[in-house]
Amino acid sequence: MEGHTVQIDPYVGCEHHCLYCYALNGAESDWRQRILIHSDLERRLIEELEGVAPKSIYMGMNSDPYQPIEAVCVLTKSSLIARDVDLFQRIRDPY
Repeated sequence: MEGHTVQIDPYVGCEHHCLYCYALNGAESDWRQRILIHSDLERRLIEELEGVAPKSIYMGMNSDPYQPIEAVCVLTKSSLIARDVDLFQRIRDPY
C-alpha cells in the first residue's frame, strides 16, 4: 500500500442523492431506499491500518461521511432539557 492513499467510506449509500454523483450511478443497491452502515468500523480500522505507514486518509470518497440521519434535533418548550446536557455532550463526543 506504500504511496497510496487510504479511502474510508463509513456508509454504503448516501442520503443526499446528488444529481452529479458518480458513485450513485455505479451503486449495487438503491441508495434512495437503504443506506448501510459498516458494522464495527472502529475495530476494523484498527486491524486494517495496523502497520500501515502514515498517509492521507480520504473520508467519504464514495459517500458523504456526514449523513443527515446522524443529526440530533430536540424540539421542546420545557426547561427540563437542561438536565440532559451531559447526555447530549456524550452523544456529541462519546469518548
